[in-house]
Amino acid sequence: MADVKRIFSMPYAELVSFTNMVCLNLTADLALFADYGVTAQKVAALQALSDAFEAFPTDQSFVYQMMIATDDKNIKREEVLKLTKAFAVRFAAVFGLDSPRYKGLKTGNLASQSDVNLLSSARFVAQEAESSLAELASEGVTQATIDDYVAELNAFEQLMYAQKSAKMLRSVKADERATKGNEIYGLIV
Repeated sequence: MADVKRIFSMPYAELVSFTNMVCLNLTADLALFADYGVTAQKVAALQALSDAFEAFPTDQSFVYQMMIATDDKNIKREEVLKLTKAFAVRFAAVFGLDSPRYKGLKTGNLASQSDVNLLSSARFVAQEAESSLAELASEGVTQATIDDYVAELNAFEQLMYAQKSAKMLRSVKADERATKGNEIYGLIV
């Protein structure tokens, strides 16, 4: 997931707590640490880094966003599966189960396909439905039905991208969190 390696092993919350304690102790004994170059401004800067780090969203919040994006995508996936199978049933009713027009749709294993492959298969079904519109009309297929189906496919594709974006955002934020933590840790050791 993350490319930035942490230089500390304590949990992030403990890093914040430890840094806050260091800042309190340095502030209380500022005169004692003056010979080491510790100033009130440096302590305040360290405390500001710690406060900003503490306010930075946790990995849990990004996992939560990922879970929501995945759930939204999966709900739409089920809708796409259902709609695609409904179109396949209409092809079977019009052309027959043994016809090349039905068999060529290859809708038998849709549920086991990856999202990308399902989308590709479903787009093929939509294209074939459009080219067979006159024949499928007896089964209630209209251009509006196909357009609605294509809109669902487009929505599914957008939700697939949203899920990928949520995963990438989590990775980026994990790197940012590790970088900020490393910066603080480097200042206090």
